[in-house]
Amino acid sequence: VKKTATGARSTDEEVLEKLALDYPLPAKLLEHRSLSKLKGTYFEMKVDADGRLRTSYNPVGTESGRLSSGQSLLGGGGNFQNMPKQFKVLLVADEGKVLLEFDLSQAENRCVAALGPDKAMMFAFNNGVDIHRHTFGLMFGKKAEEVSDEPFSCPFGDGSKSERAWGKMFNHALNYGMGARTFALRVEIGEPDAKRLIDRYHQIYPGVRHGYQFGIQEQLKRDRCIRNPYGRVRKFYDRWGDELFKVAYATMAQSIVADKINQNGLLEVWENP
Repeated sequence: VKKTATGARSTDEEVLEKLALDYPLPAKLLEHRSLSKLKGTYFEMKVDADGRLRTSYNPVGTESGRLSSGQSLLGGGGNFQNMPKQFKVLLVADEGKVLLEFDLSQAENRCVAALGPDKAMMFAFNNGVDIHRHTFGLMFGKKAEEVSDEPFSCPFGDGSKSERAWGKMFNHALNYGMGARTFALRVEIGEPDAKRLIDRYHQIYPGVRHGYQFGIQEQLKRDRCIRNPYGRVRKFYDRWGDELFKVAYATMAQSIVADKINQNGLLEVWENP
C-alpha cells in the first residue's frame, strides 16, 4: 500500500488507476475528480464586469519556452492554454472578431522523427499519413486507413477512446521514455504486456531510442545541457538517471515547437495584425 509522507494511505491518481483495474469504486473516484476539476477550474471561472473572459500571459513561465497563462490583472479568467473542448464551445468572440488557436500538426512527433532520424516516422510524414493512425496500425497489424478514430473503438483503458487516440498516446509516451509500469497503468494492461508493446514500438521506430533519445543523452553527458536548433539551452540539475532523461526528451521537442510558434506565429500576428 502506497503511503504519504505522514504515513496515511495514499489516494493519488496512480494508486487509484491501479485499483481501478480490479474494483469499480476507484474508477468512479477518478471520474469524480476529473469532473470536479472541470467544474472548478473552467465552468466557475470568474468573468469580468463587462462580460469578458481575460487572461495574462507569462513569456518565461515554462522551462521549454512555452508561454504560460493565468488570471488576468483584474483577478478574473485563468489558464487559456489547456481549455477542454467542453468549455471552448461556450466562448464567443466579439462581433466582427474571431478567436484563434495557434498549433502545428503533430509537431512534436515531427521533431522526434527528424532528429532521430527515424525512417518509418519520416515515411509517414512525407507521404501525408496520419502518424497516430500509422503507429497504431503498425503495432497491431492494421493499415493506417483502417484505424478508427471513433470513440469506444479500442478496449484499452476504460474503453472510451479510439484506436487513433491510443496511437497518439503511444507516440508521445514512448518518444519521451515512459516506463513499462506507468505505461501498464495508463493503458490498464499487465506489465508484461506493456513491456511487449514498448519493445514493439521501438522495433517499428528504432530511431527514437537509438537516435533521438541517445543523442539527447550524449548532449547531457557533456555539460548536463541540451540545446535545441533555435539555440535555446536548458541545464538539468536533477539526479542523473531515467527520470532526468524523460524530462530532457520532452523538453527538446516541446521547446522546438514553442520557439517555432512564438517566432513564426505569434510575432507575425503581433507585427502584422
